[in-house]
Amino acid sequence: MEDAVAANRQDEPTGQAGVKVIVTRPQTVWSARNYALIGAIPLIISDVVVAVLGAVGALARRAQARYRLHRHAAATREALSELDDHTLRDLGFHRSEIDSITAGLVGGSGRDRIRVYRNR
Repeated sequence: MEDAVAANRQDEPTGQAGVKVIVTRPQTVWSARNYALIGAIPLIISDVVVAVLGAVGALARRAQARYRLHRHAAATREALSELDDHTLRDLGFHRSEIDSITAGLVGGSGRDRIRVYRNR
């Protein structure tokens, strides 16, 4: 330790009253851990970027699936609306239930909807 301090000393000219002033520079000690941390920064950044891109991709896939589901419900609503009342009655529901049925396709129907099964 004394050798390291001695290597960092600079002798300066004598100060006031003939006192020799010794100035030491602060030591910067770089350990292997410091270098490992610096080397890990690009890896950490790439891990964060990969995680963010994965989250964005998952969000886009969910949005696309939800859009397809709504488009399917809209097509079902349109197809059922084109049927006459007799055909709808044969299928087991009334024209006023078309919106409720298509809402059920996309998860929009509430728990208050009750399924009724007829015993024939």
